[in-house]
Amino acid sequence: MPPDQSSSPPRDELLYAVRKLAPYLPPDLRRRVNRLLRQARQSQPDRLRLLDVLAEDYDARAWLHQVLAPFIHESLLSGFAPLPGEIGPISARRWVCPEPDCDFVFTIRHAGQKPTCPRHRIPLIPWGQKRRAQMAQEPHPHEGGS
Repeated sequence: MPPDQSSSPPRDELLYAVRKLAPYLPPDLRRRVNRLLRQARQSQPDRLRLLDVLAEDYDARAWLHQVLAPFIHESLLSGFAPLPGEIGPISARRWVCPEPDCDFVFTIRHAGQKPTCPRHRIPLIPWGQKRRAQMAQEPHPHEGGS
């Protein structure tokens, strides 16, 4: 195994997380990251360069660390054998920012990921919770009649 992969997330998880974060980065950093993401689509991604660029921004570095922490933890426990039994899908795959004006959505791909909204810096909630709250606030056609 190459040395840079021993404690880093799988390539697709890193690229997925960076693509979700990119729109919320400061403009100059966003341009640099988008350039690297375009290069990654055309050839082998330069993961270390991408991480170096994002490490320049404290908020981006903290958000990525939070999202990718399960993979880093997994690699530290590489010799660990989990208990036998069924491993099922996690209960809520799509998480969203609870703020009404925010449309940030993150698809949880592995247990242990606990992302926050890059714009509001608050924990995300399952998609269904936000939808139910929005529906509860919408006026019902049979209420408030004339």
